[in-house]
Amino acid sequence: MEKTYETHAMWSHYFLRDKFFGYIRTTSQCEGINSLIRFYVNRKNTLIDFMHNLDRALKEYRNNELITDFKSQCSEPVMITSLEVYERSASCYFTRNIFKEIRNEIQRARALNIKVLSTTLDKVEFSVTTLGDPAKDRRVEVDRSKNMFSCSCKLFESRGIPCSHIFCAMKFENIIEFLDSLIYKKWTKNAKNEFISTEMPVNDDVERVLKF
Repeated sequence: MEKTYETHAMWSHYFLRDKFFGYIRTTSQCEGINSLIRFYVNRKNTLIDFMHNLDRALKEYRNNELITDFKSQCSEPVMITSLEVYERSASCYFTRNIFKEIRNEIQRARALNIKVLSTTLDKVEFSVTTLGDPAKDRRVEVDRSKNMFSCSCKLFESRGIPCSHIFCAMKFENIIEFLDSLIYKKWTKNAKNEFISTEMPVNDDVERVLKF
């Protein structure tokens, strides 16, 4: 028990709030892949069958990704919150699935109260509480000179999306544009552009291209 407690910083949620895991929780990612492959592969398959079926599973994965990318790039979601300026801005930057997560945080911001705790030069500290539950207090720090926001809930650090408390502070500061410091590039529509290119040099090594 003592040894387990000594390593609590490696598994305790409190110590992992500021660590980014990209929405992967426990074994959920592996379980999702296993459930898909199980649909195509079973113990009676020969090695050839296994390779063909695995290829079909990968094609479905890639097809689903193409469909998701198409929806993100070529369609616009319906605005449903009262903070439409943030919602519309988020829809321009983020993929559809991440946009839905951010929209939930924008909706939650409507039920929050905010007050200024301290002001020093370009920095402001806010106390953000939930309507009807003032005991649940979150602290939001704003650096006006750098347009940087940080919240004690650490949602942005752990998931890469701004929390409802930050949106509440943005509304109080009358910031109507989505700040670059709040855009996690991994979740944007154009995240692949830096890594995937259709342009290849003419004299490039064929073997290296095939491996890629």
